Amino acid sequence: MGRRKSRSGGINISNSKVHVGGDIVGRDKKQIETRQEKRYVSDADDHYYAGEYAQAKHLYEKALALAPDDKHALTYLTKAIENLAREESKARLPREATQFYRRAKSLFVAGNLESTVVTLRRAIEIAKFAEVPFPEAEEMLITIEKELEQRKQPSVFISYSRDDFEIANEIYEFLRENGCVPWMDKYDLVPGQDWELEINRNIKVSDFFVACLSNNSVSKRGYVQKELKYAMSVLDEFPDGKIYLIPIRIADCVIPEALASRQWLDWSMSNAKQQLLRAIRLKE
Repeated sequence: MGRRKSRSGGINISNSKVHVGGDIVGRDKKQIETRQEKRYVSDADDHYYAGEYAQAKHLYEKALALAPDDKHALTYLTKAIENLAREESKARLPREATQFYRRAKSLFVAGNLESTVVTLRRAIEIAKFAEVPFPEAEEMLITIEKELEQRKQPSVFISYSRDDFEIANEIYEFLRENGCVPWMDKYDLVPGQDWELEINRNIKVSDFFVACLSNNSVSKRGYVQKELKYAMSVLDEFPDGKIYLIPIRIADCVIPEALASRQWLDWSMSNAKQQLLRAIRLKE
């Protein structure tokens, strides 16, 4: 059934040939389309990274017509459209807004963040008045305002013995949760850094130096003693009466002679955390 004998007695397989031939043609067409789609995406990527967003958009659209589920083409088509919109906005930006933006970038490079913020706001105001979006200026303003906000938070270097990590970590977390920027080697040193150089640098630039005092730190020679000695040299640069070095006795021990003239904090006291914050906030 399905195969008919020819008059000559052979088997007629012409129908089978047509069926198989159709599959081959279908497969060939699919392979050609796949290759073409990949070529479109590859060419589109080249245009995109060259900043030629209109050409990239056109080719991504052609690729998606062949393969609507291509996530890469869909993602970069969206990006190309966004970049085209930005270019169009830039072309419509008032010249004065662009000038203020350039001036803001120069101020930023010079490290004058406050003036950078003022200048960026002026650029954005001019653009808004002209009803033209200025996303680059807005993004830069957000980034710098975050940086300035973080700078307002007091930075605190925490010196401790490895044996006292648990309590030092408690102090670290408390400060972090209460608007400070604490620094501890365990969390803030990164691979490849010269750790001694980084420790000394952070002691010098921090607003406060917290010395966690216990028998582990005061009765042994080691890095805590070196950190304390360096902090004392930094303290000499401050005016009299300025709070910088805050000794915290975290366990029963003899307070080092170098700190004898300084009021120290007993961490076992019920109001110790509030007293620590009070000392830090006196800076404000």
